[in-house]
Amino acid sequence: MEKKTEKRSFGRAPIHVSVSFEFTERETGRFVNVIGTGTGVDISLPADTEVMWSAPADGKFRVGLRFLC
Repeated sequence: MEKKTEKRSFGRAPIHVSVSFEFTERETGRFVNVIGTGTGVDISLPADTEVMWSAPADGKFRVGLRFLC
């Protein structure tokens, strides 16, 4: 997988934990609720987040989260 240019202001701690997520997507004019699990790979602190990007990676997905204050 291609590595992106680092734009983060703060360092991240590596983790390997199971995480749960839920989001709503709009599919053909209707909203669909999606619930799933994944694996956290790095984090700086617990906080509310917003998904800024997602991309397929090795049969799974990687997501970039924006931390909400």
